[in-house]
Amino acid sequence: MNFTEITELALSFADREDDEVTSRMPQFILLVESRINRKLKVLEMSARSVVDLTTTDPDQEYFQLPDDWMGLRDIEINIPDGKRIPLTYLNPEQMNNVGSKGDQFGQNMAKVYYTIIARQIQIYPPQTEGFLEIVYYQQVPNLNATDPNNWISDEYPDCYINGLLVQISAFTKDKDALAVWKDLFDEALGEITIEDQENRWSGTPLTTKVG
Repeated sequence: MNFTEITELALSFADREDDEVTSRMPQFILLVESRINRKLKVLEMSARSVVDLTTTDPDQEYFQLPDDWMGLRDIEINIPDGKRIPLTYLNPEQMNNVGSKGDQFGQNMAKVYYTIIARQIQIYPPQTEGFLEIVYYQQVPNLNATDPNNWISDEYPDCYINGLLVQISAFTKDKDALAVWKDLFDEALGEITIEDQENRWSGTPLTTKVG
């Protein structure tokens, strides 16, 4: 379903066609997407960002996170000869001590460390070879009249509809309807998560051959 179909069906369920509600549908969708982004971390939200380290300053430690960043899945450095260097996480306080004399982390510079601070990824020691590859969770693309479809609207339109009805019910102060639609919205989010987990772990089980 697309933006128009989803908003029209939600308004039909709510039995509201007045401008007080219809004019706020884009804002309601933003609120629905805000909750979706907080609750879901599924494969459909995966995105990849690549930084060519050969073109950066030799001393550069900080790299800006993507604007649609919602959380990290994986990070590594890919060297053209096929070598991949996994990065080891430190919290910001630990990263401040990396490289200092006698520090437990700084003693092993064969490792590359990273942390996340102020919407930037910091890596240490600085790298000048290969590509920094970041796999992250991406915000759900905003559904609107100009961009009328995204993966949620195509695969799980009931999630949008139930979420919109939560917002409409809250706005119109209909507590009974709010409780009903909130349960259905939460149920839809839970089912998406369960389906994602099943897809991640489905397939032929590993077997061991003897002899």
